[in-house]
Amino acid sequence: MRSILVLIFLMLSYSSYAATGEERPTLSLPFTAEENYDGYLFIWYTYKLAEIEIPHIRTVEIPNSKYFKPRNKPAEFTIAWWPNYAVLLTEKTKGTYKSLIPEGSTTLEELEKTRGKAVFYEYIENKK
Repeated sequence: MRSILVLIFLMLSYSSYAATGEERPTLSLPFTAEENYDGYLFIWYTYKLAEIEIPHIRTVEIPNSKYFKPRNKPAEFTIAWWPNYAVLLTEKTKGTYKSLIPEGSTTLEELEKTRGKAVFYEYIENKK
């Protein structure tokens, strides 16, 4: 439970800068934009900050991974997946889900305009 609360805090505080227009602090990431080309490293890192261990895989492996299960609809803390890109969804506001990306936040609606319809997955905890 503590991990989920930490994850919620991290995501909400990070995305709130976009909502208020304030300049957000620089986020120091342990990887480059080139290494995060498919978005998964940022998802992995966000969960790691919340002390939730998820596997270090590539985005294309999510559908066949024993660590994730498909969802019919988006929900908070689920992954929106496309064959070459994935994002972690945060809270739902104004009819769409927000998503954290290293550059700040965006919405599922905006991502689907450019990438097409997403498929949704959720992490299955303690799957060894």
